[in-house]
Amino acid sequence: MNCRICGGIDLTKFLDLGHHPPSDAFLTEEDLNLAEVTYPLTVWMCNDCSLAQLGYTVSKNTLFNENYPYTTGSNKDGIRHFRQMAKDLVERHGKGFVVDIGGNDGTLLRGFRGLGCTVLNIEPCANIAAESPVPTINHFWDSGIAKAVKEDFGKAHIITATNVLAHVDDLHGFMRAVNVLLDDDGVFVVECPDFVSLLATSTYDTIYHEHLSYFDVFSMTELIKMHHMEIVKLTKVDIHGGSNRYEIQRVQ
Repeated sequence: MNCRICGGIDLTKFLDLGHHPPSDAFLTEEDLNLAEVTYPLTVWMCNDCSLAQLGYTVSKNTLFNENYPYTTGSNKDGIRHFRQMAKDLVERHGKGFVVDIGGNDGTLLRGFRGLGCTVLNIEPCANIAAESPVPTINHFWDSGIAKAVKEDFGKAHIITATNVLAHVDDLHGFMRAVNVLLDDDGVFVVECPDFVSLLATSTYDTIYHEHLSYFDVFSMTELIKMHHMEIVKLTKVDIHGGSNRYEIQRVQ
């Protein structure tokens, strides 16, 4: 196994939670008598770049399918959080074309749209995308979809990925796609659980198969500098047991 960021092989396993079914694989009554599929749930630490990652990767098509149950709008605290996030980002960076990667039901983008921004949601789960109240493309994020969006809409002023980057197996492919679509002076905003907070509070319940990677500031910095980017603002937020919001731009 190699580190997703630096490619190193010096990894240490520090947590083994046994085998579990996917956390969002809720069973129907008809399924109760069937055997559940389970997968290993171990966490490894890269001793070179400090990224923590799962030892086994469940296919994204298994995890993010047409029956995906979670919607951001079902969480009242989440709605308030993302409304304030949109307001803060527009105040700092101005209005423009905003793309939300894995934008779920469009909760964050509705905040941006209410502030006068043009918005687009890239959402891989067909059932969620079908119900989104904002313009949505049902697709996983990659360079192909980034190029198509750029051709149809132009480059993005703001690209957001909230609790999404931690779900991604190919981190460098994800970042290359961001570079395709992001305007030269645009901002890429990542919000994800903070690994240091996870350790400090022992919130091991945030470790499950959807969360492939667990970032601290150092590992995030290592990832983005490989794509000629840097953190221009770091904000600590309370959501998901303690998260970091990284505002990222190209190195000038």
